Amino acid sequence: MKGMKKIRAGIAAIGFLCASALAGGCFPRPAPDGEAVDLGKSQLYVGNFDGGVGSVWLEELKAAFEAEYAETSFEENKTGVQVILDKKKAGFLGNALLATIGGERDDVFFTEGIKYYDYINKGVLADITDIVTAPLSEYGEEASIAGKMDGQLASYFRTGDGKYYALPFYDAYFGMFYDLDLFDEYGFWLAAGKSAEGVDLGDPSRVMNLFVKSARDARAAGPDGKAGTADDGLPATYADFYALLEYMSNNTVTPLVWTGAYPIYLQRFVNAVWADAAGREEFARNFSLSGTATGLIDPDTRQPVADAAITPSNGYILQKQKAKYDALTFADALVKPGRSGQYYYPELSFSGSLTHTGAQRTFLYSRYKGAGEEIAMLIEGNWWEMESRGVFAELSDKPGFSRAERRIGFMPVPKPAAADVGKPRTVLSSNDSACFISAKSSGVRLELAKKFLRFCHAEAGLRLFNRVVGMARPYEYTMGDADFAGSSYYAREMYNVRKTADIVYEYSDAPVFINNSSFLDPIGIGFSSRVSGADYSNPMWNFHDHADLTPEKYFKGLYDYQSAVWKLA
Repeated sequence: MKGMKKIRAGIAAIGFLCASALAGGCFPRPAPDGEAVDLGKSQLYVGNFDGGVGSVWLEELKAAFEAEYAETSFEENKTGVQVILDKKKAGFLGNALLATIGGERDDVFFTEGIKYYDYINKGVLADITDIVTAPLSEYGEEASIAGKMDGQLASYFRTGDGKYYALPFYDAYFGMFYDLDLFDEYGFWLAAGKSAEGVDLGDPSRVMNLFVKSARDARAAGPDGKAGTADDGLPATYADFYALLEYMSNNTVTPLVWTGAYPIYLQRFVNAVWADAAGREEFARNFSLSGTATGLIDPDTRQPVADAAITPSNGYILQKQKAKYDALTFADALVKPGRSGQYYYPELSFSGSLTHTGAQRTFLYSRYKGAGEEIAMLIEGNWWEMESRGVFAELSDKPGFSRAERRIGFMPVPKPAAADVGKPRTVLSSNDSACFISAKSSGVRLELAKKFLRFCHAEAGLRLFNRVVGMARPYEYTMGDADFAGSSYYAREMYNVRKTADIVYEYSDAPVFINNSSFLDPIGIGFSSRVSGADYSNPMWNFHDHADLTPEKYFKGLYDYQSAVWKLA
């Protein structure tokens, strides 16, 4: 086979195994979606969880990869590569995929909701250490994939013996996404020198006085505490945010909408508020169960208590984090009536009939519908823009409403109090997403799978994902104006968040986390509470459904519950 391969400039030569070693036999199987197998090319099968992130980016990557190797021969009497995509939802997710991966034909998978070490322990992942640690020199890069990877994730995905069996896929942020054009139209920007601390929010004139009167007015420094930065005019504190909610309601603008069909979205959102209040180091302590915990308060009095040394045996002490109480007060304020007596959301947000895509549609169409219908913010996961492509297409013939024209931002979580302003913005990334190669892949298909993952993680591949999907990947890469041409304000916003915020993950490389990842899942340890014998786990829903449930009761119940059930392997 030596000499068969035509080497393109900049592409390193690789030795290949014969076709008889292919996983699944020598004969090509039918391709999905009507794509016929090209017997003149080598096939690579790629499985993709076709959820919020979608497959549009992968279709572009497939085309680019096929073009890259169009003149390269990997097998006798074949030239080029055909990437065949399998796109599923439930079957390619988490434990479902773990149960069936041995019977799937795909070599490469992009998915989410996985417990990485469960996959390793079951032996279903190929060792990809070689391609992760080698410099990406064939693409003109000096760094390796591991060298570009977020350091927290590199520590987690690198096993104790220094092996890699998967790569982190994308950054998933839950939060509040706001319509900048609507903010401009109504002047929903706090004015320079103004703060809602101590202001009577029941007085509409005092609330109105906090905000700009014209586009020329200077805006207040946002939660970063610095004037002249991207968050100017946004609420710096919880009090500022509550004032914004009141001001929106006074202007007949509904402040928020979210899905009622998927309560987990609100759980993830409150976790994100908790993470920002705690900061990266203290939030991460909930998974490493080590070091000295700061910022603790008494569950009964909510007064500061001494710092505490945390070990796996006493990890329930972290339920005393003041940041958890702060997040609970924020959650309660969002679902209870405001000073005007109005709720800050449509009641459908607590109805199973409002799906996530329904909430997205409601948000995007609201400004087009006009006065009395506008909604300022959407609580969602950051893949929502990709999921809403159909809605953007419907609105594309209306000036200012296409994806390329809309300006949707990702609001920084306000700080609990004025003393916290200026602390770093901490953004929680969740969803347990990963990409990997099946252990059953072998021969030429294994070699192609490895090349495909390297291609995906080269600079151009990382940029492609961010541009098309409007989400960041947890690696070092650089994008400029040309990269965002034809994309959206939102895609740039996600890139900037990745570049400027403290990103924190729900992982730890500590053995205690690896051995207890299900117990330490943030949905479990996050806000599971026991109050008067009743168990709660979703603060916003629970505050909505139980008028007598207060943040104070809920917070005390966190410690009561976890101290009773705490048991690690």
